[in-house]
Amino acid sequence: MELCELETSFTQLIRAKPAYDQTLIECVEEYLKDCDLRKIRAATIRYYRQKLNLLMNMYSPRIFISSITSEMLESFINDKGSREHNKRVISAFYAYLMRKRILSENPLLRVVNPRNRSRHRIPGILTVAQTIRLFQELPESCVVAFALMTFFGVRPQEITSETKERTLRAEDIDIKTRSIKIPEETAKMGNWRNISNLPEAPWRWLEVYMPKERPIFPYSYATYRRIRKLLSVKMPKDGLRHSMASYGYHELGIETTVESWGRNLAMRSLSGTISPADAKAFFGISPDIRDGLPKAKSKQMPYRGLVGEIEENIKFLDKQKMKQQN
Repeated sequence: MELCELETSFTQLIRAKPAYDQTLIECVEEYLKDCDLRKIRAATIRYYRQKLNLLMNMYSPRIFISSITSEMLESFINDKGSREHNKRVISAFYAYLMRKRILSENPLLRVVNPRNRSRHRIPGILTVAQTIRLFQELPESCVVAFALMTFFGVRPQEITSETKERTLRAEDIDIKTRSIKIPEETAKMGNWRNISNLPEAPWRWLEVYMPKERPIFPYSYATYRRIRKLLSVKMPKDGLRHSMASYGYHELGIETTVESWGRNLAMRSLSGTISPADAKAFFGISPDIRDGLPKAKSKQMPYRGLVGEIEENIKFLDKQKMKQQN
């Protein structure tokens, strides 16, 4: 064919080709650096890196980004793990590439990803009785952290951290004005949020057990997970936060629940299986339920001390239960 006959196709090819091409590994590193500059949580960035490393292992880190086709992305998304999670990470990555004009066309738009129509799994929550028992078994120095997670919907990673990141501190909570500010350095989505408009009983937990200063939970995230395993009350994944949303649907109203803790969490709640009476009882749980428990030897103690305090509380509660039964 003569050159004049190829002119149209050649012009389209040139227009579609990026001004400069980059390798996949270069794009990944730039994207993760951009995530860090946007103050995205370190744990989220590690998760992005893990997923994008799988993409590089599948197609080579040195492949040019413009060479990755929609069919290749489709194979990756459907390869391992959750398809929805894979697509979410890849979508954010390619949105960045388009925003920075590294690519002129997004191949992800042509990916066919059949919806996984698995049955909706109802999230697990605690009953009112389980919640009361939980707060009776807890060490005194952990009560405020668990109260914030149970009645205020604060995430565990916002109270403690796997690394030494900024976490929730006593100065972030204003008991007088009844408001809690989750700092942007701590919040999961990177934007600060305010929690208020709650019943009076949850605030009593903070009035009784709130430290004057320092982090709310003076232990590591690993210690938090160990404490959960020591308790006789077994909590489902995200069970405290889901409990708050489920009971909050009836007691606080859908608007307050959505405003404070997000639409997705509120929509996944068990609002249809909880009675208004249980919701009122849940948010009416007060510090009085810890009356009579063995006194803590210290306001803050090492992990071994926490183990002993939990064991003493469980032993005391079991004896009380046996006396009532007899």
